[in-house]
Amino acid sequence: MYIWISTGSADDSFYILQFPLSLIFTRFLNIFSGMIPDLWTTYPDSFSGSFPGRILFLIIAIILTGVGAAMSLNMRIIPNPGDGIVQAISDFIHKSVGFTKNCFDLFNICLTISVGLIFAHHLVGIGIGTVLAVIGVGRAIAAFNHFFKQPMAVLSGMNES
Repeated sequence: MYIWISTGSADDSFYILQFPLSLIFTRFLNIFSGMIPDLWTTYPDSFSGSFPGRILFLIIAIILTGVGAAMSLNMRIIPNPGDGIVQAISDFIHKSVGFTKNCFDLFNICLTISVGLIFAHHLVGIGIGTVLAVIGVGRAIAAFNHFFKQPMAVLSGMNES
């Protein structure tokens, strides 16, 4: 899916590169998702398969996702479409990417809840992992940017101190 949001800058054509990136990224996700075991069924009698173990892995994944998103967005390399729309909205409304990500994800989860309740008459696709990810990824981006955005910009030559 390709979404075009004009930021009014001369490099709007940069966003068209999101399409091939999303195709390549999706292929890699499909390849690697077959290699990741289902902890609950593969290791049911270990910490990894327990509820606290799976929540721990989820928290680690949320933090790493937020750090990865922050790094790619801060360096202005080709973002995946989900992060690209957040960055475009963030640039447009002049708010931080972490805050914008939280608002955008909250809007999406509310939309999903509404559609599920209207058409299926129950929640569809919303669990504790979804709620933790909605809250956590934006906060991880904000925390990473608070401590590392300026040093990264200086080291990359994008901003001089």
